[in-house]
Amino acid sequence: MYNPDWFREMKLEHDALIANNTWSLMSLPFGVSVVRRKWTFKHKLNVDETFQHSKGRLVAKGFHQVEGLNYNDTFSPIVKLMTIRIVLTLVVSRHRPVHQIDIDKVFSHGQL
Repeated sequence: MYNPDWFREMKLEHDALIANNTWSLMSLPFGVSVVRRKWTFKHKLNVDETFQHSKGRLVAKGFHQVEGLNYNDTFSPIVKLMTIRIVLTLVVSRHRPVHQIDIDKVFSHGQL
């Protein structure tokens, strides 16, 4: 079903992927299959459960990949609770201000 919010989110995601040089178009080598992809969509809600905004992501169907053929390594960046506690302890002990931000697009190897 067509939804203008989803279309806008697809455009924003696509533009971000292009702007961050996350991929390039090339010919498919002989005997290699393409890892398929799909769009995922979600409505983000405020704390009081009211609508905040729509979010769309282009994701690879990783379950089709074969180790050694489609990938060699995997990496999933996460923040551990202990790391957050240490950082907040340093911030408080040095009387530094704390600010919250919402990151819209995150790229592991993007230019800062």
